[in-house]
Amino acid sequence: PGEGSALLSLAELLLEKEHLELCSKVLGSAHQVFSKLRDAQGVGKVASLGASLKNAKLKHQIKKSMDEHAHETHYPVVPVVEFGIKQKVAEGLANVKKGL
Repeated sequence: PGEGSALLSLAELLLEKEHLELCSKVLGSAHQVFSKLRDAQGVGKVASLGASLKNAKLKHQIKKSMDEHAHETHYPVVPVVEFGIKQKVAEGLANVKKGL
């Protein structure tokens, strides 16, 4: 598993440095190595890093979109994602209707 671990470490470093495409290629190679060795723990680490890579790609796409449309829209400096907002809005609307 030395080669797989080395590839996994390299992929982690590439992810930290935001070289996402290269990280994806190295991670694929690490997955092949761990799969051939039937190393479940190694495959699990690859899957975990793969999830982090996916999040980093989405973050990059969001930032790119925000930059491309900066002249059309206004985004908060620190965006906040609030789960359950649909329910809170419905409750707030119901409270407003009671007051009317």
